[in-house]
Amino acid sequence: MFRSETAILLATTCLNLLIRGRIDLWTLIQTGVICSVACVAASVAIDSYFWQKFPLWPELAAFYFNAILGSSSEWGVSAWHYYFSSGLPRLLLNPATIALIFIALVLPATSKRTVDLVLPNLAFVAVYSIQPHKEARFIFYVVPSLTAAAALAASYISNRVNKSKVCLLASLAIASSVAACFAASIAML
Repeated sequence: MFRSETAILLATTCLNLLIRGRIDLWTLIQTGVICSVACVAASVAIDSYFWQKFPLWPELAAFYFNAILGSSSEWGVSAWHYYFSSGLPRLLLNPATIALIFIALVLPATSKRTVDLVLPNLAFVAVYSIQPHKEARFIFYVVPSLTAAAALAASYISNRVNKSKVCLLASLAIASSVAACFAASIAML
């Protein structure tokens, strides 16, 4: 409602739901129109009051400045791949997270849920990569879903530690990586 980049994430999520047949087009349009009108009305009312300008929709003004006028580059420019090569790896600090996401995508037991978690979020990051100005704060929203996707694989592995030595070793490696990331986070703090 208050951040325009969440609208892009919502769009990629809705597109995924539509393509996978989890929602029909008419329901999506009805819900989208009702929610959009309500959110814009609330945002304009609240922001106009606080900024003492009427009418004011700051997200539209920011979108116009950054995307239409192309002025976001005034804040600095990064390569198109920045989010994938630097932003996401830093946000997902634990290198096991990325490996676990790939494992969750490959495992038949977790692949459907993983695709629903990963695909719309990576599509969001790809769309947002078009903008020349990049900051990690613009893609924070994908961290919970990507972490949940990694957790699917971690759960799958940890539930099989008694059945396989490979799963036992992988589970120990995952636990060690979490402990190492916790220590790194404390050190950075």
